[in-house]
Amino acid sequence: MFILLLVICGILCSLSAYPLCFFARTFQTTYTFTVSFMILALFAFLTFMQIKKHGVKSAVFFSVKFLIIAAGISAFLSSVFSAKRLLALIFLAVTVAAFVLSSHFLKSGRKELAAESA
Repeated sequence: MFILLLVICGILCSLSAYPLCFFARTFQTTYTFTVSFMILALFAFLTFMQIKKHGVKSAVFFSVKFLIIAAGISAFLSSVFSAKRLLALIFLAVTVAAFVLSSHFLKSGRKELAAESA
């Protein structure tokens, strides 16, 4: 049964990965635009949901964290693909530090917001 599950998962992954790889290699500009648009749409949707659930200030906090992670991952991957491993590790460490610091500072801001609303 387990072998059958592995075979089915392998086939499904191959059926989804090959067309994406073909599309990325054949239509590079279109693929880049499409992926960028999908990431932007996800960001807009998640920000809208944050505003709807928790208010505007919470959405700003979420946006800052999301942008820190997105910028860090972009810089990390760019460094890895240009074969600069040490720079990639530095970008990764700076991204983690920036995320932790922003979480700490934004958490104190949330406590102030909770105190104001109570």
